Amino acid sequence: MISYILIGIISVFLCIRCFYSFSWSDESFYLTVVHRFWRGEKMIADEWYTTQLSTPILLPFYSLFQWITGGNEGVYLYFRLLYCAIATLTAIFIYLGLKRWNSIMASLLCAIIYLLYSRANIGGFSYYNVTLTMVVLATILIYGQLCERKVSWVKEFAVGVLIAIAVVNTPFLVIPYVIIVAFLFIYRNRRKYFKALLYSIVGTGVTAIVYMGYVFSKITLND
Repeated sequence: MISYILIGIISVFLCIRCFYSFSWSDESFYLTVVHRFWRGEKMIADEWYTTQLSTPILLPFYSLFQWITGGNEGVYLYFRLLYCAIATLTAIFIYLGLKRWNSIMASLLCAIIYLLYSRANIGGFSYYNVTLTMVVLATILIYGQLCERKVSWVKEFAVGVLIAIAVVNTPFLVIPYVIIVAFLFIYRNRRKYFKALLYSIVGTGVTAIVYMGYVFSKITLND
């Protein structure tokens, strides 16, 4: 119980922090691209920077804000608080996923390190933060299965989805992903990991199909 209270206290302070400082650089830039696509501009055709690849992940949250408020006032605060809530839930997930196999102190420390870290000190969503969150969640799911010595197709499918979202936000991650998958396919004990690997690849593939379906629903090859 003390661990949850401590995570909760840190989360409250992080939420209070959301009300301070001005979004003057990357934080505002990310939402600017989201706003442009929400207004109808096309991916790839109307934007060249790779940041656009993470935009479909944030677009549903932005659309929800627009639907509720009908404007942009408070949108940066909204995304800061939203990320703070998601980060808190992720920290709790980390703690629960680790404490079953490790000491409470070590598990809590890992959760707090994640909760307090933000690349470039960005308080809201960024492709850095989303990538970190997705990779951490996937790692905890894999770690739990390794400790249990039992494969769950649901968890492995979720791992594939999480890794796919991480790759969308940080495209160069596709390189280590392909290398690891290739290594496990040629590993001498590959039968031990084959089902888990297959479920993960399916999760990644389904996510890729959904993502590409969205992209090509907005643009054509002529664009």
